[in-house]
Amino acid sequence: MASLPSLHTSDIRRPTFKQFKSGAARVGRESWLLFVGLSVVNASNYLFHVLVSRRLGPADYGDLGSVLAVMLVLSVPTSAIQASVAKRFSQLRASSGAEQAAADWGADLRVAARLGLAGTAVLLALTPAAAGFLHLDPWASWLFVAVFLLPAVTWPVLLGALQGSKRFGHLAWIIAVSALLRVGVGVLLVDAGGGVPGAVAASFIAQVAGVGLALAVLARSGPLRLGVARRARAFIGEVGPVLSGLAAMWALIEVDLVLARHYLPDVAAGEYAAAGLLARAVLFVPAAVSMIALPSLSEVSGRGPRAYRWLFSSTLVTALLAGSTALFLSLAGDAAIRVTFGQRFLGAVPLLAVLSTAMIGMSVTNLMVIFHVAAGTRAYQMLWIVAAIETALIAVFHSSPLTIAMVVMWVSLGVAAAGFATARSVARFERPLARLPRNITVLGASIPEGASPDLSVIVPSVAVGQRSAPGLQAIDRAIRGLGKSYEIIVVSDGSPEGWESVFDQVPGRLSVLHYEDRRGKGMALRVGMTRARGRYVAFIDADGELDPAEFGHFLQIMELYEPDLVIGSKRHPLSKVSYPLSRRVMSVGYQLLCRLLFRLNVRDTQTGMKLIRREALNEVLPRLLEKRFAFDLEFLVVARELGFRRVFEAPVNIDHRFKSTVNAGAVARILLDTAAIFYRRYLLQYYSSPPRGSQVEEPSPEVRVVTSA
Repeated sequence: MASLPSLHTSDIRRPTFKQFKSGAARVGRESWLLFVGLSVVNASNYLFHVLVSRRLGPADYGDLGSVLAVMLVLSVPTSAIQASVAKRFSQLRASSGAEQAAADWGADLRVAARLGLAGTAVLLALTPAAAGFLHLDPWASWLFVAVFLLPAVTWPVLLGALQGSKRFGHLAWIIAVSALLRVGVGVLLVDAGGGVPGAVAASFIAQVAGVGLALAVLARSGPLRLGVARRARAFIGEVGPVLSGLAAMWALIEVDLVLARHYLPDVAAGEYAAAGLLARAVLFVPAAVSMIALPSLSEVSGRGPRAYRWLFSSTLVTALLAGSTALFLSLAGDAAIRVTFGQRFLGAVPLLAVLSTAMIGMSVTNLMVIFHVAAGTRAYQMLWIVAAIETALIAVFHSSPLTIAMVVMWVSLGVAAAGFATARSVARFERPLARLPRNITVLGASIPEGASPDLSVIVPSVAVGQRSAPGLQAIDRAIRGLGKSYEIIVVSDGSPEGWESVFDQVPGRLSVLHYEDRRGKGMALRVGMTRARGRYVAFIDADGELDPAEFGHFLQIMELYEPDLVIGSKRHPLSKVSYPLSRRVMSVGYQLLCRLLFRLNVRDTQTGMKLIRREALNEVLPRLLEKRFAFDLEFLVVARELGFRRVFEAPVNIDHRFKSTVNAGAVARILLDTAAIFYRRYLLQYYSSPPRGSQVEEPSPEVRVVTSA
């Protein structure tokens, strides 16, 4: 006998302390420039409101506040646009080179400009009604709000191009200059008698100036090109999911402030709002880390050793920066509340430490959202569920401000830990074939090197031995009668002692693969499929319920219609099968669930008899993860995702013995595995990403297959 060596070795290793230190230092150095730039922006925004409010007075400042709130809402999608552009730009830069990426960024700008012009036209049409609702001069303040949309939409495209090309220095000084210009122009226009329209115009002028500066920097890299029509739909398709994810993130961050105002008395709600707003300073400090990490993670699609190191390093720096800020606010809470809000808000001091700790988790969660944007997954959409859970918990536990704060803290730390674990699994992903059992014993007739039989039949079994011999003999007779060259591969999934005896009892071209620990039907099939060399690869359950003579019909369908898969179906009109009502109900219910979740146009995914074309197997097998009974479903889902959609259902004959493992526990496990497939398909986007490595590989030449004496 011989052992089958592992086909693959993972290249992902936990970062060493030296790599940790080097990566964290790099993130820290590059974050410093952006941190300074963002600090200038935030400080200038505060200064703008202080200086302008004192010049306008309470009444006019109230008008300005309502207008700026509308402008803020219009600016919400900008972070999604910037993140999407930065991701695509950095990926193009990595795959096609800096020159191609530099020449390509203008396409997104043209699309954004067209969308901005359309939005401006809509706002202009709504100007009289909106200005009347806010009691403003419609052609003074609101005119600037309408035209503000065009630079507000093009601005993040330019910032995303700078971020994606890693020009963090240019990015920092452009946003800082724009912010300072807003303060200076705003003061000048208000002092000149411009009033509220002058203050609003300052925001518009600063935004236009920022666009001009960014254009000047990027124009040196290459010309604008590519057509708008070809990219408009793709642009919107890229921005939409990211916008949804960031909206979920901010819903999670802000929902407690809204609910506190609803559930708490006025004074307690005010104290909670004060502590919450001050605690959110923790989010600002590590924000630059996310901007630094996005392009580097996007270049490798969030996977592999480099992504793994970036994930650890950026998370470490984020946690340290957020933790330091939270510690400062906790220790200096009394002074911070006094200076910021005054003596009347000292009741917020006990809340500040708890909410500051919560914002550490939110900072890490924000970084995880950026990671999944770079990796092209949709896992961040789960934050909508987390926000709903947080809302429900606060609805139940809201007896005091401290109770609400504790709910927010535990939810934020929990979602940060779960988010990091998910991101880590994506970054560290190993090709599934690397996870095959390491010690596989091979017994059987060898196939000449380079030979490829017409058909390989995989038979997974947990009880290979003398009792399985009749069923294997029936399979061998049925396959031999087809007149095709073939091999039968029996996979012993942790069978007890005596499994070797089956080889002597079954004539023909038979081999047995055995490993000690029971892993499940899915793992047994994956092990057998890596060994199979046939032009077509089939598998059939070993319990004897299915008639192997039906393989003749399967092959006829395959050769006549050339589908990608032929699958047995209990619900085919010509199938001969009878089984208990309970099993029938479970089967129909599960197939309806699969059709709803995965849009599979098949009536039966779970019958254990299928025939697969080699080309489909080579593409699908490296992406499979399921070890148990959901293997069939996962194979069909991945095949559909990769474009192998020609699936024919064929009739089967079933001898209804039903002494199988289908019980309440098995049903629960199948449903859990089905949910995992849904998660990988729609949230992680795992199946559509290229696996590390290429096709299914042939067994290593070092393998020696020995025939029993």
